[in-house]
Amino acid sequence: MELVHKNGRPWCYRFKSELYNWPLPVTVDPIYPCGMMITPVNPTSISEIDKEKVQALAHENSPILLRGFTDSHDHDLIVKKAESMNASHLSASDFDIEEEAEDSDPEELEELIRVGWVPFDGAAETTKDKDADNTKHPSKYQMITATVPISEKTRRSLFSASSLFFSHLPASYTVEMLQQFSWKASSSSSSTNTKTKTTVCP
Repeated sequence: MELVHKNGRPWCYRFKSELYNWPLPVTVDPIYPCGMMITPVNPTSISEIDKEKVQALAHENSPILLRGFTDSHDHDLIVKKAESMNASHLSASDFDIEEEAEDSDPEELEELIRVGWVPFDGAAETTKDKDADNTKHPSKYQMITATVPISEKTRRSLFSASSLFFSHLPASYTVEMLQQFSWKASSSSSSTNTKTKTTVCP
């Protein structure tokens, strides 16, 4: 364990790890109840983010919030960075499923529902390979950008490492019980069927 100081004062204890030592100076703050926020000490571009350490930290304690990096409005740069991390990319606007569903055809709605409700729940990109067309290869990570304040009407998502989520659930809630719950989404289009997905998949 090591003692972490903030503003010159003792602040908290954490396990020693090389994942906190970046080529460029950053601060790593815990987020309650889970996750970490990484902030650069000096102006630093998104392109300079240490992707290997972000990925490793995500396995230890998700979500990883990257705040204060520059070039956050450069869409092409963000997409390129997401691709280098084997991550699918969503923006905060993608979370308004009701608005998006009105203008989506059935296939688009199905894709929106699959990646939009629970961002870490397997967004998959369609790719080509030598054996078959339209083979889906799920991304291992999800990168979500929010460069503007999110509306109060926008739905919220719960971020948590699954091990932490289930260990902190009251004992009365079991996996079998949660498997009975599902969510639905549909648009006003007469050609679009209501899509249903289970809340918990073991």
